[in-house]
Amino acid sequence: MLSIKVQASYIHVRKVWHKVAGVWLETPHIHQKAMGVWWPVHSTIYAFTFNYTIATSMSAFVLREAAILAGWDTTSPLIATVTIPAGVRLSAGSVAGYAFFSGVTFPAGSSLVLNNAGVVVGVGGTGGDGGEDAIGDNSGHGSGWDGSVGGTAICVTLPTRLNNTGTILAGGGGGGGGCAYASVAVGGGGGGGRGDEDSLGGWGVGGAATARAGAGTYTAAGLGASGDIAGAGGDGGSFGSSGWLGSLGQDGTGWYSVGVGGIGGKAVLGLEFISWQATGTILGALA
Repeated sequence: MLSIKVQASYIHVRKVWHKVAGVWLETPHIHQKAMGVWWPVHSTIYAFTFNYTIATSMSAFVLREAAILAGWDTTSPLIATVTIPAGVRLSAGSVAGYAFFSGVTFPAGSSLVLNNAGVVVGVGGTGGDGGEDAIGDNSGHGSGWDGSVGGTAICVTLPTRLNNTGTILAGGGGGGGGCAYASVAVGGGGGGGRGDEDSLGGWGVGGAATARAGAGTYTAAGLGASGDIAGAGGDGGSFGSSGWLGSLGQDGTGWYSVGVGGIGGKAVLGLEFISWQATGTILGALA
C-alpha cells in the first residue's frame, strides 16, 4: 500500500496518475527496486495478500496450494510472505520433491518474501546396489550400481526475497555400489545420503544380496556395506556432498567397474528469481 505524508499524517493513495503527451493516464502499477529486484508498492489491480507462518515441522510445503486454500483465485497477483520460525524443520519427504516449493504459474506482479529462521532440508540420495554376476562369466551386472542424486531443499519460480537467518541443507548423494567377485560374492551396497529422513542404502551386505547398506538420516550419512571378498559399497555423502565410490574386490583388480556416488543435491533451485536479504547457513549448490 502506497502512502503519502500530509501535515504529519500518512494518507493511503488510492490512485496515481501520470501525464503522457498532455493527457493524464491512470498508473496501474508502481514498483521500487530493492536488492536488484523490482517489487510492487502500489497497484490499482486487486492482489491477494497471503501471510503465513509454518508453526510446526512438516514435509513438502507448497506455497501455491496453501494460498489457494486461503482463498486465492489463482488469477490475481499473489503477494506472499511465508515465515519458518526457529525450531521448525521443513523436510522434503522424497528425493524427487522439495521441502519448500513455490509451485508454478503465477500471474504477473506476484512476489514472495521467504523468512527462514528454522531448517529447510532435502532428502538424501539412495545408495547404489552392489554388483552381482550369478554365473561368473561376466554375463551378469557385476559392476556396482551408481548412487542417486541428493534432493533439493527450496525451489521457487516467482520473484522471491529470501531472508535466511537459519539453515538450508541439500540432501547428500548416495554411495556407489561395490563390484561383484565373479559369481562368488555380491558387492556391498552404497550408503544412503544424509538428509531429512531415512534414505535407503543399496542392496548387498557381506557378499550376499539379502540386506541393505546403511540408511542416511538427518544426523549422519549411511555407511557403505562390506562385500566380503567382493567390493565394498561407498559411504553416502553428507549434506550437499557427493556420495563415495564403491570399491573393487579383495584382489584389487576386479572383473567389473565400481558404482559412482550420486552428486549432492541443491540447497536452492530458482536462483534467477531470488534476491538475498540474508544468506545464513547453506550447504549445497545454488542453481
